Amino acid sequence: MKRITIRSAITIISLLLIVISLLNFKYNFLGHLFQQSVSKGKISDPLHFVSDTIDLGSIREGTQSNFQFPFENSSSDSIKIIDAQAGCDCTEVYFPKNLIKKGEHGTIRIKYNSYGKNGEVVEAIRLTLSGSVKSQGFSFKINVFPFDNNGKE
Repeated sequence: MKRITIRSAITIISLLLIVISLLNFKYNFLGHLFQQSVSKGKISDPLHFVSDTIDLGSIREGTQSNFQFPFENSSSDSIKIIDAQAGCDCTEVYFPKNLIKKGEHGTIRIKYNSYGKNGEVVEAIRLTLSGSVKSQGFSFKINVFPFDNNGKE
């Protein structure tokens, strides 16, 4: 009977983590799990977006695109966005660092890299907030068309 050494166990675990991260990069299954935990437009959400899931249309695979998500502070208090996290490394999130007073408007900007993506992609954004509601989320969906070596769809 062959014994598994600590070194071989670490190697197996490392390879398994590499496979999971490569599959996640291609199919974004961890992003979909993350999106399920995003709050869906409850009345208590202090920041009001046009929609909980914003449809960004279509882009070609391999392009980087910038998008803006305007919002209004609809709570009775001033809010500060402390952090913003995307469900995938393909999305960078930029948010206002200043205090957002009641009734003020702001914009969340994202930079989305469609490299390795194909079909309809849904990405979740989780905001960490100051105030009584500590987090809020929204998502966007985008249709990514494949890009072949000849530059055709």
